[in-house]
Amino acid sequence: MREEATREGVDIYKRSLLASKAKLEDIGVSQTEKLAIEIAKLLKEVASFSNIVLSAGKLFIVKCTERQGRSRTFVISVTTELQNALEAHPQILLSPMAAIAFLEKQGQLLVPVRVEAASLEHAD
Repeated sequence: MREEATREGVDIYKRSLLASKAKLEDIGVSQTEKLAIEIAKLLKEVASFSNIVLSAGKLFIVKCTERQGRSRTFVISVTTELQNALEAHPQILLSPMAAIAFLEKQGQLLVPVRVEAASLEHAD
């Protein structure tokens, strides 16, 4: 009887654990979708600017246009560590090139995104 109760308890625990994991995965997907939508909105808003540094909540967007006219846009998800560094050095918000240099110094991987009307993808 005791073994049967233990097996039943373990079974209930495993089912509960699986259900919790599934729920967390759904939440993660939902949050990722919301973040992607917000990024798309922000990128649409900054499309008309040649150069911009924008800190918006957990997102940091840098767009710079080089002398040859080539534009690069970077979107970074801000960690607590990066947020603290940004707060300690607010002057980097004044220049896209300073922001890029700062982010590289922080060890941030910078991958340009291609901004298109309907979608976002990594630039080649």
